[in-house]
Amino acid sequence: MTRIIRVAILETDTPIDPILARYGTYGAIFNRWLNTGLQGLTLTDTEIQTTIWDVVNKSEYPKPGDFDALLMTGSNVPWIIELVKYVHDIHEQHKKPIVGICFGHQIVARALGARVGRNDEGWEISVEPFQLTDTGKQLFSKDSLVSHLKGGYRS
Repeated sequence: MTRIIRVAILETDTPIDPILARYGTYGAIFNRWLNTGLQGLTLTDTEIQTTIWDVVNKSEYPKPGDFDALLMTGSNVPWIIELVKYVHDIHEQHKKPIVGICFGHQIVARALGARVGRNDEGWEISVEPFQLTDTGKQLFSKDSLVSHLKGGYRS
């Protein structure tokens, strides 16, 4: 019997035009990544089904009973309070697993009571510097990325 994992993807922003044209919306990108990642595992009896929710243009959220896990994409816009309340409820009342990417992890942190604010040291890409692949070197015109760039938030 196939196990189905229902993932609700909350799109909290739209990619910049070149990314949108080439790869689609954040929901489409994460759907592809989740399913590609699952193919590499030995869980042949597991399937991921995603629903994508545009929470920026339609302030509508999925019902907790309609998904098994929640994934939020990145963003930085003023409607955050409603989203924080929703995530808090999903965690506290419904005990669902939650994955936050970029801005999404900041929302999860806020919803669970952590302090989130501007990082005076700059953007954090990783805890440690990391070496780029050949493709990464082409994209960033560098051999490695360091953990701090100008601007950014931390939680």
